[in-house]
Order: sequence, then C-alpha cells, then structure tokens
Amino acid sequence: VKSSFWTHQMKIPVFIGEYHHIFHGVDPDLKKMIGLAHSKRYPFFLGFNFFEFTKSYWKPPGAHGHNPEWEYGLFQYGDCILMDMNWTGNVYTVWDLKPQFDKKGTLGLVHSRISSQPCKCIPTT
Repeated sequence: VKSSFWTHQMKIPVFIGEYHHIFHGVDPDLKKMIGLAHSKRYPFFLGFNFFEFTKSYWKPPGAHGHNPEWEYGLFQYGDCILMDMNWTGNVYTVWDLKPQFDKKGTLGLVHSRISSQPCKCIPTT
C-alpha cells in the first residue's frame, strides 16, 4: 500500500490513540483491527488503544436521561467493593468489573479470554 507516512525518504509510524466503534459488534471489529495492526501491508501502522476500558459512569446524563458515551467501555463496574486505595493522599474505592455488552448483545473475544473468579468483597456496612 502506498502511503505518505512510509516512503524511502520518510518513515512515520501511525498509532490510533482512542479506538472503539460502538455501532458494530466489538468482536468482529476488534479482530479486524488486530489483523490490520499485524499486517505487513501497513508497516507504518503500529496499533491502537482500545477506548474505553470501563464505562464512564461519571459523565452526566443528557436531556433524555441517557449519555451516548455510556456505550463505550469493555467493562462496567460490578457490585463488589474490592478495596479502598489511598493514592497521593486521596482514597478511592476499587470495584470489581463485569463485562459490558456491545450493541449486538455480545461480549466478544476479550471477555471469553478472561476467567471469572469469585469476588472477595469488603462489607459495606
């Protein structure tokens, strides 16, 4: 493939910093992206960062009580507190993770490779 990123005079690697297509199933799309990153056809393509790791609960709902950005994320927080973590003088609660279904209602290859272990919760009362 000809590319202005990769010529005899210049070699500029390309990396996609935030990638996630929410309008397709995660599994086939992610497999395709991994294939492109490994392809010798695109020597300039280093890879991508899947965005986001967890659902962004902190983003406020819109006028209709929903935020489309809530659809991003491979995981969502579960119901189990794992620990409270002190980081630079602030205390943060660490929650377990549950799979986030994509628009097609599937979990995809990422979740099938992660074993589900019982959560050791900290009592909240």
